[in-house]
Amino acid sequence: MGEVTEPKTNCLAGAHGVVWSSPARTDTPPCNPVTGVCRLAADRGQAHIRRQFLFDTGVAMYKVAVLVGSPRATSSNLRLAKALEKLAAGKLSFHYVDIASLPHYDDTLWDNPPAEVVRMKREIAEADGVLFVTPEYNRSIPGILKNAIDWPSRPYGEGVWTDKPGAIAGATGGVSGTAAAQVHLRSILPVVGVALMGKPEIYFQSRPDAIDAELNFTDERVRTNMSIWVEQFSKWIGRFAAPKAVAAQARSSAA
Repeated sequence: MGEVTEPKTNCLAGAHGVVWSSPARTDTPPCNPVTGVCRLAADRGQAHIRRQFLFDTGVAMYKVAVLVGSPRATSSNLRLAKALEKLAAGKLSFHYVDIASLPHYDDTLWDNPPAEVVRMKREIAEADGVLFVTPEYNRSIPGILKNAIDWPSRPYGEGVWTDKPGAIAGATGGVSGTAAAQVHLRSILPVVGVALMGKPEIYFQSRPDAIDAELNFTDERVRTNMSIWVEQFSKWIGRFAAPKAVAAQARSSAA
């Protein structure tokens, strides 16, 4: 309960699964005049420019867009995300994406896309990775989260999920730790193009004392396992965006 499930082999040996990698792009074709969001090639070009800036400045962190499937300020899933953010300090920079303001998905709205949708697509495109933190409602994910997945996947050919490294976490008061909801989410995300990390997994039972007022995991074993998850997710993102520390070291050696 409240643990990261670990692979049988050493957790730090590397993430499991197939990786689709592509070379960095520097060409940036014009943005779509309707959506206001650059196409995939442009997104990759922008990501390359951002990585080059970090390469030059020596800042060794990845930007992670975080989608929390509950809009409540007191949500246990938001609290879980905040505790993970604290553990990831210095490795991952969390950016919380507002999904509560999105309208219900409506394909006809692309003629004049809502500002909230354009803003969200841009935030996803600019991130190095994405973290989905989901509650479990009736053995599935909440509608607000599914809506937030659908919008950035459209219009056809202009989705921003493609090749975006992602991971899932979830918290609930029950012992299942959102396992059923995560199964549904794992069937959705690869379809829209998210490169989903397989292991480790987080099924967190949100007991009242599991996370303290300073957003620390109170159980030492849980804290250790969550640190392993942070390390693995950082490595997973690094398979798609060249690790900054390694790149900086290589540049120094070449000089």
